[in-house]
Amino acid sequence: MHADCVFVLNESTRNNLIDHLGVDPSKIFVLGNGVDTSLYRPLVQIDCLRESEILFEKGCRYLFQCGSICPNKGQLRSLKVLAPFMENDKSLCFAYAGGIIDQSYADEIDAFCKSKGIDSQVRYVGELKPGKELASLYGGAIGFLFPSEYEAFGMALLEAMSCGIPVIRNDSARAFRFATEGEGFFSFDSDSEFGNRIKEIDSLNRAERDELTASARAFVENNYSWDVIASKYSMVFDNNLQGA
Repeated sequence: MHADCVFVLNESTRNNLIDHLGVDPSKIFVLGNGVDTSLYRPLVQIDCLRESEILFEKGCRYLFQCGSICPNKGQLRSLKVLAPFMENDKSLCFAYAGGIIDQSYADEIDAFCKSKGIDSQVRYVGELKPGKELASLYGGAIGFLFPSEYEAFGMALLEAMSCGIPVIRNDSARAFRFATEGEGFFSFDSDSEFGNRIKEIDSLNRAERDELTASARAFVENNYSWDVIASKYSMVFDNNLQGA
């Protein structure tokens, strides 16, 4: 209430501060988080193949999802959409990371994979801290899945894009609208469209994938690198805190 500047990640929080706490709108600034683009960066092809072989058999390719294991994040939804493709193509795999906050949901994921006979194509890699290991998991994937029902910001999307991999996001998640189609970013609003997006990403040829990688990476470098975000905060400080 007494701050000269309040920084928030999304418009919803901004509106709540105005409507429910009476914070002066002129003091509230919507600014996103930044990405360490020196850590989250594209892998060369040989490292992509090596990362895939660490998780699965040689010749496999995988889609990746990162987030707490709970219904909101939608890992089971991803698997239900993926299952028909994985049953028909044993080289298509799925890896997911995140802390388990709903054990019954985690058990449901395991039971579903076994019932479909795809458990050997699915890897839960545990809860990982931000760092080289997580960046490598992003970089080795053919795509990043983001079926969350709701997100305050969606940092994982930016990390994935910084690593140059295509992202498929649930359009109803209301995650921070920081990118548009064609920047390595795809959206869906139904399971059938989710499946179509997965097929689209999986069928990309090398040139198309390289183009998406460059586009996604450039978008993050130009808009959400640590330097860019820091300069935006600095500008707010300079314009609003002088003489405060």
